[in-house]
Amino acid sequence: MDLKREYPHPRGGGHGGEGTSYDCYGISDQWTCSVSIYTLKGAGEHGEEGTSCKNLQCLYLDGCYRISDQWTCSVGEGCQQLKELVLSRCSQMTDVGISRIAENCHNLENIILDHCNKVTDQSVRMLAENCPELKTLSLANCNITDTGICSIYRMKRLEYLDISNLPGGSITAAIVSQLTRKCDNLECLNLSLNLTIDDRCIQEVVRYGQKITKLFCVNCSLSDEGLMGIASHGRNIVKLDLGWCKDITDRGIWAVTENCPALKYLGLIRCDSVSEKGVEAMVDKYPHIQFSTFFMESRKLIQKAIANGFKFMAETEQNK
Repeated sequence: MDLKREYPHPRGGGHGGEGTSYDCYGISDQWTCSVSIYTLKGAGEHGEEGTSCKNLQCLYLDGCYRISDQWTCSVGEGCQQLKELVLSRCSQMTDVGISRIAENCHNLENIILDHCNKVTDQSVRMLAENCPELKTLSLANCNITDTGICSIYRMKRLEYLDISNLPGGSITAAIVSQLTRKCDNLECLNLSLNLTIDDRCIQEVVRYGQKITKLFCVNCSLSDEGLMGIASHGRNIVKLDLGWCKDITDRGIWAVTENCPALKYLGLIRCDSVSEKGVEAMVDKYPHIQFSTFFMESRKLIQKAIANGFKFMAETEQNK
């Protein structure tokens, strides 16, 4: 996923019960409190680690699957200055923990909850009600429905939204199409892996989302008609990924490349109705656009392998 901003990565961490978040009164600004899986074991036993980090503003816990709601509630109560919180793949997390974060951390600007499939519409509602500064919300593979999307309407400062790969049929095109009318500051929107997203939805999204520069629609139900809408209203789009949209053709791709002057990247992997000949013609005509197809990516890998000294079997046999 292409995040609007790059989040820090964990740097080390404690062992056993030695949590790196103990007695962190001096932590401020964008400092990261890194916690390893071992640290989480200690957090589960003590349950009070979060209450010591009064000035903590950024907490990165990607993949820490042992985190419980009890621990998260402690963080919410003790780290009320939080601005950035990454809880991707924290599979034990539920609405209980996220709700406590929302109730206490009113300065929260960025929250990443990817693959927390126990997180539901209730968490989204609590964030909408309590975190008016929210700019980044990532809910990929969470248990979100139209009810949660309607709560997002209230997030007027939102710039980055990822609602990709939600449970099958849980969101409808009619509700999603209203997002950019309600959240007109959106710059990056990921709708990938939702087959309910169709041509009309995308047309409405780009019509009212004039600030959108990055749009991801991988494996959505799009055809050339949806691309005509992007061509008409997507003048500011820089990055567009249409991979696995098998109903789009050269006609739609030509319309986008000819009418989106800011475009620099166009993802077309497994768009099987788009011809390689057509893409090659576009590459020649629009050299400033990076086109990505299965053939092109495979060729890049082969060229990189050759540059690194790898010899393919046919070449090896020929040189014997």
